[in-house]
Amino acid sequence: MAIVEMKRLTLLAVRQDEKKLLRAMQHMGCVDISRMDEEELQPFASEPAADEAETEQLLNRLTWTISQMSSYNRQKAPFMGNIPEAPKADTDWVEQHPDEMRAMLDAAEELERRAGEDKGRLARLQTAADALTPWLELDIPAEKLTDSKLVCQFTGTVESRGLSTLEAGLSELPAALNIVNTVRETTCIWLAAHQSVRGEVLGLLRDAGFTPVRFQEGEGTPRQQRAKLEQEMVEVRADQEGIRQEWQQLSENLTRCKIWYDMLGIERQRQLARDRAVGTKDVFLMKGWVPAEQAEAVAEKLRSLSETASVTVEDPQEGEEPPVALRNNRVVTPFENVVEGFAMPQYRSMDPTAAMAPFYALLFGMMLSDAGYGLVMAIAIPLLIWLKQPGKNSRKLLGLLFFSAIATVLCGAVYDTWFGFNPMKDLLHMKPILDPINDPMPTMIVCLGVGVIHLFAGLGCGAYQNIKRGKPLDAVYDQLSWVLVISGAIMLLGGGLIAEIGKWMAIAGVALIILFAGREKKNPFSRLIGGLGALYGATSWISDILSYMRLFGMGLATGVIGMVINMLVGMVFQNGIIGIILGSVVFVGAHLFNLGINALGAYVHSCRLQYIEFFGKFYEEGGVPFRPLQYNTRYVRFGAVD
Repeated sequence: MAIVEMKRLTLLAVRQDEKKLLRAMQHMGCVDISRMDEEELQPFASEPAADEAETEQLLNRLTWTISQMSSYNRQKAPFMGNIPEAPKADTDWVEQHPDEMRAMLDAAEELERRAGEDKGRLARLQTAADALTPWLELDIPAEKLTDSKLVCQFTGTVESRGLSTLEAGLSELPAALNIVNTVRETTCIWLAAHQSVRGEVLGLLRDAGFTPVRFQEGEGTPRQQRAKLEQEMVEVRADQEGIRQEWQQLSENLTRCKIWYDMLGIERQRQLARDRAVGTKDVFLMKGWVPAEQAEAVAEKLRSLSETASVTVEDPQEGEEPPVALRNNRVVTPFENVVEGFAMPQYRSMDPTAAMAPFYALLFGMMLSDAGYGLVMAIAIPLLIWLKQPGKNSRKLLGLLFFSAIATVLCGAVYDTWFGFNPMKDLLHMKPILDPINDPMPTMIVCLGVGVIHLFAGLGCGAYQNIKRGKPLDAVYDQLSWVLVISGAIMLLGGGLIAEIGKWMAIAGVALIILFAGREKKNPFSRLIGGLGALYGATSWISDILSYMRLFGMGLATGVIGMVINMLVGMVFQNGIIGIILGSVVFVGAHLFNLGINALGAYVHSCRLQYIEFFGKFYEEGGVPFRPLQYNTRYVRFGAVD
């Protein structure tokens, strides 16, 4: 239950052994390769990998191709990170047919190009067909809508409100007007007139708001031209259907594409690790971190793969900050999610997970506070893990919720709340241990008491860190002093001898704070001012303790909502068999909603109490997570992959 001890691993080897050494480290999955600092980089010239750009390009192309294929071949999504095992037959095929895989990408991109062309062509044809729609009643072929020596022709639209004026003006001229169609406020017309009156006709058309129309180049009437366009659209849609069928056929290779993506991803991880090394054309130097218990085994494995390799394992030097990995037992490990969700601790500090875990579960249980809800979670979560086999991170989260559910059952039993019912009170006529609804004061006191213990545990962690670093007096000055002040202040409420003892405890704590909180300052006056300033921190302790009233408020809300649900369901039950059926559905659905929304609130606020109140008393954040070179995949799981 601590931060994993790390060793510095240094590897110097010939360039020709680089790939197999990286493969070995990736297979072992326990070496975090570090980036060299500027001083280490100076003696070497970096040798960039030539194949990195190609791998990156292939990954980008595959990402797009997989996305397109997934719309035609809908595979079952992994449940909570439980990605499937890669089929060996498909894995072998991908390894043996790299050219066919690249050809598959080319085919997908060609289909996309064709689909784009068809989409653009279809849009143009549709626009042209729509433009012809108002002119379908014009039975004059487009090639004959031209002027002759004696006759001039005009085809276009005029404003409908000016049509009567146009007709009146044309009535006295050698001209013929044909109204083809009317669309909203415009009228489609064809007009023929003698060339001798062309100017007068143009004037009349201008006054009527005439807009000329040019039909698509070609022959035939507008109806014939539209029929031709519609035939072309049929052909384009047929080609689109063919493209969809080709995509459907191509998408049968989706699994192989996913396997290839993860294979390339594994190769890309090695390339990124190689970028962190330095070297020349013939040799390279690489440094990293490895857990202490695995360091010698890793070194021996690397030496066995390269006879000329120099592998050294050393303790971290002063000032070095190794990456941080947490290690706890099976019960505590799920609560690492809470620590990792905040910030990793510094390497030379402490892992707070074990100290935090029981408090997290208890705080969660006091906020959810319904034993029935906790029982549902405690049964459902193991079944979910057994049936669905979620991924590692999801399993940790479910484990956290499982232990929190156990605490919820215990807290709910203390509150006598089971799905909003109170069986101890209603059936056994016994008073529950705590009754937040009818007798809230004891529950409030318990909530504040739990908060004080939680905060004292944080001070205890801080004292442990000081003692571990050989500074036991700092534990007295910085942690024990506040325990005396807060404990003494609480004991003053007890009266009598307890209050007298509490008074002297508080005085002793205040004296320690005033005299030693500013001990790093040499000037006695500055030291005293620093101590008084630290004593002012007592106000923050009051707000921290009062923060735990949320345990009472959220627990009360869960119980009250459950009771209201039961009252409403009871009213529905009074309406015969239909009421019983409907009420049962409402009972299950409403309580599931109450469980979900309050479990979410309990999770969030439990984290908040850890991050702000508990961690605030001792936590030293800033550690870099341990990220070893390993098989990180997105779609499938592999064994050893070269």
